[in-house]
Amino acid sequence: MADNNPTPPEPPKTGHEDIERRLEVLEDSLSDLRKNHMEGHKWFTTVIFSLVALLLTTLGINSRTDVREAVRDMKADVHQSETDLQTKVASSTAEMEKNSLRLRERQSKSRPLKLR
Repeated sequence: MADNNPTPPEPPKTGHEDIERRLEVLEDSLSDLRKNHMEGHKWFTTVIFSLVALLLTTLGINSRTDVREAVRDMKADVHQSETDLQTKVASSTAEMEKNSLRLRERQSKSRPLKLR
């Protein structure tokens, strides 16, 4: 016949068995504590790397914007210098043409005409 009684009560533990049970509980607690500690380190490392990545991304975007603005300014400066240079060349050319005309006029006045 089968007994329908629940598990029989445990006999009282001796001092040695009680110490072993406490050591097991302590080891389990220590294992849980180590896991929690490692989880904390993982979380901290993840947060730090995420913040560094965010910082580097922001710096990269800002430097890209700065470079774009610097190139735009340089293009404007080059265009202005080119315009100034073209104006100076045009005025120098016009002055040279005037001087050339004056020289021709002087030479034509100073030379006697040869008749054939």
